[in-house]
Amino acid sequence: MYEVVEMVKQLGIPTWFMTHSCTDLRWHELFQIIARTNGKNMTDEEVEALSYDERCRLLNLNPVIVAKHFQYRVETFFIEILLANENPIDKIIYYALRIEFQMRGSPHLHALI
Repeated sequence: MYEVVEMVKQLGIPTWFMTHSCTDLRWHELFQIIARTNGKNMTDEEVEALSYDERCRLLNLNPVIVAKHFQYRVETFFIEILLANENPIDKIIYYALRIEFQMRGSPHLHALI
């Protein structure tokens, strides 16, 4: 927090504030990754057939995999989209990221750009 406060003092108010939520219950590839860590393969159809309770159970039993996958998706979004040469929201010079966890355990991101 202190780092962000100092950035604002030195650089001024950020141009962009973004929040990204983790839609982990809908990420088929995440459930397939979890299944592979248990020596199983899971098709998209099998993932689609999982109940809400079963999805929550799998996510709750694998918090590190969920957090690392969210981090991977955030990093990919920043590198391949926001920091790309096309500069979709203008050239990014400074940014600060903070990942927090919701009550049910899913991560979400706040970004100042």
